[in-house]
Amino acid sequence: MTRKTEGYKRLSLAERELIYRYFVLEKRGKKQIAKLLGRSASTIRAELQRIGGDGTLGYLPDKANVAAKLLQQYRHKPKLEANIALREYILQRLKGELKPDVPQLSPEQIAGRMRQENQPFYACHETIYKYIYSPENKAQSLYQHLPKQRKIRKPKYGRKPRRGIVDAVPISERSSEVEARSRFGDWEGDTVLFKKSERKSVTTLVERKSRFTILIHNPQLYSEIVVGGIVKAAVSVGLQHFLTMTYDRGTEFSCHKTIAALGISVYFANPSSPWQRPTNENTNGRLRKFLPKGKIPKNLSQFMLDQIQTKMNNTPRKCLGYQTPAEMFNKLSLP
Repeated sequence: MTRKTEGYKRLSLAERELIYRYFVLEKRGKKQIAKLLGRSASTIRAELQRIGGDGTLGYLPDKANVAAKLLQQYRHKPKLEANIALREYILQRLKGELKPDVPQLSPEQIAGRMRQENQPFYACHETIYKYIYSPENKAQSLYQHLPKQRKIRKPKYGRKPRRGIVDAVPISERSSEVEARSRFGDWEGDTVLFKKSERKSVTTLVERKSRFTILIHNPQLYSEIVVGGIVKAAVSVGLQHFLTMTYDRGTEFSCHKTIAALGISVYFANPSSPWQRPTNENTNGRLRKFLPKGKIPKNLSQFMLDQIQTKMNNTPRKCLGYQTPAEMFNKLSLP
């Protein structure tokens, strides 16, 4: 029985010494050497082709053994460690060091963009995550450049929505076209709050199909202010791009009839049902990268939110085939 049926094992120094004897001294053929060693002919052929068996300088067993060990170490080297160009490409985009107007990208976005740009190298997002969280790279704290900035990978949990809205049209009456994302112009909205403030908030509006996001600064959480900001934003973007809006049960949306007066159908999700507004919940999580909970920027303003909004809308998304929300919005909004 040959070794091939027992499972492959790497050639030993003793076997390489026999290869030297048979191939260099006795001038035997590769198939005959393979039979004598109980190896496949392809193993002997690869050994001689890879490590000095071209017949010019001859085959030296000790040199071949050292070369094989070095080759094995290189092959087991992590992909990002072995490929400098690939590593630099990933780190530049992970840290946001490519260009001032290009935001930091997540591992999935980086991997997807490599395909879009037809780069000569590639690493999937799991490879990038393994590099970020590897013990060797712990000191670099690369996790701080991730959207969630977690030291370990954890599942995501949505924020519990608030209750108390009255005269709400339930989401069950909303058209099935909205759920299917089969058309452009269906939006989801919410307000992002801060633990240390009961006044300032940020309204987030996101179009379900393009994932295009609008951020609105609210100096107060009164419904007149919040809804007034939404109306102003809708008029500015173009009312023709707004067919429906879906909110949670927060009382800041109690003036929703003002929005409905513009010809926009307004619906409300069920209490404690964040999964009914998945696009908006995801957007709020992405916004927290720029505006963490409990850390209200002293200079929080519409100007700051406009800058964040631009970065979010210029970030390639996996769900869009790694196109950006801005690119998709421009395509879908064309007459």
